Amino acid sequence: MGRWYKIRSRDGDRHMRRTTERRTEAMAWDRRIDWAVRILKRWFWWAWVTKLKNTSSNELIT
Repeated sequence: MGRWYKIRSRDGDRHMRRTTERRTEAMAWDRRIDWAVRILKRWFWWAWVTKLKNTSSNELIT
């Protein structure tokens, strides 16, 4: 009885470790995606602002 419980608990620990590893991997991917999205947003905002500045400066020049 005790031995059986030990084996089951060991399997459970292994399963838990596997799920936690998967979870940490998913978290890392989420972090990478958030980082990429932040960079893309900043880049789009910067491009949009520079475009507005260029159009306004061109209008002012002309």
